[in-house]
This record gives sequence, structure tokens and C-alpha cells, in this order.
Amino acid sequence: MENIKKVLQQHPFFIGFPLEDINLIAEEATEVYFYAGERIFKEGDSADTFYLIENGLIALELPVANYGAVTVEYINSDDVLGWSWLYPPFVWHFDARARQATKAIAFPSRLMHEILEKDLEFAYRLAKRVGLVVINRLQSTRRRLLEATASFPLPEEKKRPDWQVLINNNKKVSE
Repeated sequence: MENIKKVLQQHPFFIGFPLEDINLIAEEATEVYFYAGERIFKEGDSADTFYLIENGLIALELPVANYGAVTVEYINSDDVLGWSWLYPPFVWHFDARARQATKAIAFPSRLMHEILEKDLEFAYRLAKRVGLVVINRLQSTRRRLLEATASFPLPEEKKRPDWQVLINNNKKVSE
């Protein structure tokens, strides 16, 4: 568990979180590994885990009828995977597949929900971070779907700051 605590303290998603928060969620966290090509979850299945990616590469895919899977985003080292466990109806909104061997820390949603119900300050800090991830994923999905369906290339958009940049620009998480 000490290794997990160390990873959590250094992971960009939890930068600035109090040590008490880290200790609390580390209790039931586990290290998990995914082989290249392995499906992590499927759209519509029960969302029951939150992942911090230590290293590797994961593709978030959206199945599109008569088209196949569209990769809407790649998740790699120092990123997070899975926010659907936090919001009803608690089902995955994409497919996730490891593109490379991937190492992550997994948190069961049951544990996270228990902590969120008891500790509103932690819930607020976590919700702010997850919100940034959701916004980033929605923008990425929008762009990829437009690219996949457009008959002409889109003009290059100004790069939006991702959630890690936003966190680093505003290290106070308890505002």
C-alpha cells in the first residue's frame, strides 16, 4: 500500500489533495495491469472502477453503426480513466481498450461513493477534478467525430488546456 500512496501523491490528478485524502482512498486501491489489445470496459456495462494510469496507452472508442469504432481519445501515463462511476446511471459511455501494456491503480466505485457520502470536502475536490476531465473528453469526442464524418479537413483549433494544465494553473483544490 505504501507504493500506491506514493503514486497517488505524485499523480497529477491528486496533486494538492491533503495527505488524509490520499491515505483514505489508498486503503482499497489495487494495482492492475492490462495487456495490449485487452478490453478494459464496454459501453453500457456497469461502471464500477476509477483508474489512475501510471504508464501505458488506452484508446477510448465509440462504436458507430455502419462505421466501426471511432477512437475519441488516447489516455496515457499520468492520466485518469473512467468518470462514469460518479454519475447515474453508472454505466460506461465508451469502450476502453489497452493499446499498449498498461499499469494503473484501480479504485472500486463502492469505496469512492462511501467516502464521497461521508466527506463533502473530498467530494467537492474530486468533483472539480473529474469535471475538468469530462470537459476535456467531451471536446476531444466532438473533434474526433467531426473529423471522422467531415468531407473536408477541419481548420486547426487552438489547443484547449487539458485538465492537468488547468490543475497546475490553479493548485488550490479546496476553493
